[in-house]
Amino acid sequence: MSDFPGQTKIRNEITINEKDPSAQHATGKRWAMLMGLTFFLSVPAMPIGMGLTTSRVAIVLLFFLALFKISRNNGRIPFTTLIPISAASVAFLAYTISMIVNGGSWWFLFSWLPLGLLSSLIAICIADLGRQNTKFFVGTIAFLSILLCVLIMIVIARNGVLFSSGRLMRHFLNDQMPVGLNRFINSFVIYAGISMGALYFRIAKGKLWSTVFIVPVLFSIYLSFSGGSRQNFLALIVFLLFFILITVNIRRASSWFSSYIRRIIIIVFICIAGVLGAIHLGWLEQDWIARRFFPLLIEGEMSSSDQTRLNIASVAIEASLNRGGLGIGPGQFVESVGNYPHNGYFGFLAESGLLFGGPALIFIFAMVLVSWVKRKQLHHPLNEIAWVVFLTVALFMVNLNDLFKEPAFWTTLGLAIGLSARAKLPPYR
Repeated sequence: MSDFPGQTKIRNEITINEKDPSAQHATGKRWAMLMGLTFFLSVPAMPIGMGLTTSRVAIVLLFFLALFKISRNNGRIPFTTLIPISAASVAFLAYTISMIVNGGSWWFLFSWLPLGLLSSLIAICIADLGRQNTKFFVGTIAFLSILLCVLIMIVIARNGVLFSSGRLMRHFLNDQMPVGLNRFINSFVIYAGISMGALYFRIAKGKLWSTVFIVPVLFSIYLSFSGGSRQNFLALIVFLLFFILITVNIRRASSWFSSYIRRIIIIVFICIAGVLGAIHLGWLEQDWIARRFFPLLIEGEMSSSDQTRLNIASVAIEASLNRGGLGIGPGQFVESVGNYPHNGYFGFLAESGLLFGGPALIFIFAMVLVSWVKRKQLHHPLNEIAWVVFLTVALFMVNLNDLFKEPAFWTTLGLAIGLSARAKLPPYR
């Protein structure tokens, strides 16, 4: 396979860094693995006791790691790594105005700042990740995902729902997962998306690496079907479509068809064969799968849950116009409606108001767009994978879930911006 665009330049930079031990101080294999661990912990916000979650522990760890990196770099910070905390501050300002007018929950008001801080800390710590060690960063995330796979499978097997019909599995995951069904599967599909990108672009070669990367993807497909998560199954397809578009954009069709399409066909074949096999063996209930994933084709109309989501979303739009567009106040949507709108942006607008929340969203995405455009300064597979994962979360998953106020949105943003900033950060002295 020919070089990915920019790999020749990357190899030259690697050669220079290998001659300069000081430049490798915080960009080596151990640093990459540590960043993989902290990113893995930061995504799910899983409770671990005494009011702590994995995301909060990651913030504390990343804070000290960021201080170390900044001190080693003579206080220099890539400007773009501050975009997430700036974006969160804009959201905080919009919520503050709504809080003054409508009242509400102080926790929901101030929760934006830790989210933005988490995102910027990830960006700072990842900004000079050694390009030759990116496989260890991605590999750490994939390996920890496999450990989580094994743990979940053990728990499922002990409770006798390993080969359940699907509906039972969904209820079990929703009741037993510390973070609930949606947050857990959302987090895992992000891990799977990164692993899928690493497998697709062959960030690391060899059968062992391929196995490490394929397992989280297959397990995510299993979770999506057994847990009835249409959103996350579609997210995996969106990941793959983005990767194909990137490939088409950077390579001639004649050069990528034979290798990339072959991999896609194999992955799709494995997925279809796995699902059909599970249905044949009775591990998945065919009628439930059909009604869960294809309600319009089977029943000719939306399912009751989908219709409820649309109704709640319409209520959120109406709430955003409350008090002349000032919303209903931080944390008040669930209080008044009883459920989230299953759309992070509608939820934000409902509580902050269209008058200030609308411009806030536009400003936030304007800053993100600047970082996305500047990513073209560094063509590297991991850079593109990070942006594919974030854009899938921001443009697709947020519109089917309340991820705008979840760590998953902000951690993926920090990863994408941090990797884009790598080309702009001078080496350590």
